[in-house]
Amino acid sequence: MKVIRNTSDHLILNDTPWLIGIMLAGFVFVFVAIGLLVSTDNLLAGLGFGGAGALLGGLCFAVFVRRTQVILNASDNSLKLQR
Repeated sequence: MKVIRNTSDHLILNDTPWLIGIMLAGFVFVFVAIGLLVSTDNLLAGLGFGGAGALLGGLCFAVFVRRTQVILNASDNSLKLQR
């Protein structure tokens, strides 16, 4: 986690999973590209392969790539977790 603000009243921590997002985007790109190449010979198999890879990669992207922010406030003794 990266410290965004560190004062006597506030502490804000931020985590953005850039590496996982880039890797999952590459995964989707590779599967769609292979599906397009296969679709030149067999349209149904290529679209199925590319679509399944895009769907699986998109679902994993939606589940694992989330920005998380923790805000600690000393003035009112509160903790806030944002996604």
